[in-house]
Amino acid sequence: MNPTDNIKKMIKELILPGTKAADDRILNDALSTFEQAGPYKSTRINPQIRIWIKRAVAAVIVFSILIPLGYGASRVIRKLMIKPAWRGGFVRDFKPDEDIHFDLRVGTKEEPEIVFGRNIRFFVEEGQLLGTLRSNISSWPKFKWRTTIDLVDDMGNSIASAEQVRENGGIKYQGYRQEFDHNIHFSLGPWDDVLQEQLKTISVKYEQVSEDIATTPDAWIESSKLKVVHGQVTDADGQPVPNAWVIIGEKRKKGQRYVGTRDVCTDGQGFYSFDEIRGPYIVRVIVYDEDPAGQDYSHQYKRLNRTLHGTQKIDFKFEEFPQGTAVLTGQIVKPDGSAATEFTVDVRNEVDWKDYSGQYLYQFGFKKYFVSPDGRFEISGLASGIFSIRINLTGKEVEGVEFNLKYTRKVCELMDGKITEVTNETAVKKVVKPVLDERVYYYGQILYQNGKPAVLPTSPWKGAKVYVELRSTPTTSLGVEGIVDDQGYFAILLTDKQLEKITTGEYSIKIYYPSCQDEFTSYPIGTFPVEMLTQNRDTSKGYRLPPDGMSVEFENLEQILKSYDILYELGSVLLKWSGRHSGRFPDNLNLNEVVSFADTETLTWIMENVEYQAGGRTGPEVEIFPVAYDKTLLENINGTHVLFSNGDVKFLRRREVEIIDSY
Repeated sequence: MNPTDNIKKMIKELILPGTKAADDRILNDALSTFEQAGPYKSTRINPQIRIWIKRAVAAVIVFSILIPLGYGASRVIRKLMIKPAWRGGFVRDFKPDEDIHFDLRVGTKEEPEIVFGRNIRFFVEEGQLLGTLRSNISSWPKFKWRTTIDLVDDMGNSIASAEQVRENGGIKYQGYRQEFDHNIHFSLGPWDDVLQEQLKTISVKYEQVSEDIATTPDAWIESSKLKVVHGQVTDADGQPVPNAWVIIGEKRKKGQRYVGTRDVCTDGQGFYSFDEIRGPYIVRVIVYDEDPAGQDYSHQYKRLNRTLHGTQKIDFKFEEFPQGTAVLTGQIVKPDGSAATEFTVDVRNEVDWKDYSGQYLYQFGFKKYFVSPDGRFEISGLASGIFSIRINLTGKEVEGVEFNLKYTRKVCELMDGKITEVTNETAVKKVVKPVLDERVYYYGQILYQNGKPAVLPTSPWKGAKVYVELRSTPTTSLGVEGIVDDQGYFAILLTDKQLEKITTGEYSIKIYYPSCQDEFTSYPIGTFPVEMLTQNRDTSKGYRLPPDGMSVEFENLEQILKSYDILYELGSVLLKWSGRHSGRFPDNLNLNEVVSFADTETLTWIMENVEYQAGGRTGPEVEIFPVAYDKTLLENINGTHVLFSNGDVKFLRRREVEIIDSY
């Protein structure tokens, strides 16, 4: 093979597929350069010239690679830059009147969890099979997805289905992405014996869809089981307001404030819905309008100032954002008297929140971000009225400034055609730089009255823990806490000054226990004595929770602990009896074994409080089923302990034990 053929072969192996014309042009240019030198002439060329020839050939080879990339490989690059959607699905056994939990996420490659599916529930009402699917959605970035729910027979065929297309907000709230509850209510048609016989499993799928696919209008179900609160948010022209932030506050106990327990985002038609509302509640909605070019935003807030109960349809209609000719100016200074160069000004109209006339209360306002060398600002186009002005230092301006000096609030009246000037009042105050004292671990141990570690026998909700917390007042936390472990021990970081204030009674270490009545809520059950704190865990002396002066929650705790202990011991006795009778459970609890393990008081407690359900059933080799539960506990709080056929005792919420009687 001659040198020309060698070069031709080498170049063809190096270049990538492009256009044929480009490939031929590169190849011919390289061969022409080589052949003009004649055979073996390169050996007589000056060494310096030889180096330049080698560089030229190398350049030709490089160009032979880059040019085809511009024609052919660029198509591959464009494909790689397309953001693939994540999708997911699952199959579960069909179970009516029971939450079916799953973990299903869908989003983009950069944001894989824009939609996070949590659980689905089916129920029958008035001959129809209905359901609700609950998810969490992120408000940012904008995303549209399809949810498909299929009922499947034992051959894998779909016998009924529901499909909805939804879209999230695609906006940020005060510069941040927000997560909302998102409920889909659906109907799968008539429920009869034929469908019940055929139905074996359910299938749920999430997938991203293109922007041009229309969203499904929200629908709600008038159901006594769901206790749905729903409605629509519209603007001044009656057009739907998508992406409005709707918040529901439930009043859990007498005398307790309304708590913003859940929030949802309206869909493309402005509809929203909540379900499983447990107590009296109020509903409010916020609409944000952000400036895409900066950090400014305006908002409108509306609240129906009326206590509501049960299923309700509540609509909200917003008016045009109020505007006028009033002007607000001012100068912001720091505590040392120098001008603040970076700050925000929040303006909103004053509202009498104690007006419980049952009407809609309306507030509007906006926040503007300023960077000003002399601390001055000006805002024009404001409506007239009484306004609250809030000023916040931002960025590096807050360094070395005591927390309560970062924020200033003033109330003033704005009038059309007039300029109102405000300034903050921190100029005469000195800069307070916090001094971080050295913190030391202190240990303690908490026990029940019987000497057992004060820990949860069963968890009433996910993440429930017993913990201690440093407080300056009963309602003010100082952000210092310690988790109680399985042996009742805890560790808490304290400074010398904090320990001194605990000793003098100015601060206290409160003991908090998870509530079985309300999810994600803990209540104080005592105060840990400072004299029992130690810097050595091994020398900790156990503090026993006092039996007297107990709150209602503490009395419930005593009942919960007793319920667990007795059911657990009862389970051991029943499993032994079942083992001697071919796995069968006794018809009732009138057994010598039960009488022998229980004293008179315990036996009386069992007969009065335990609902036994396993009469004559076969044990865990077939399936795990509920054997008994504490019916009195279920009447008093929002859940109860359930004994299962494998001997486990679990705490179940009220909604989880609604189907126990159907076994």
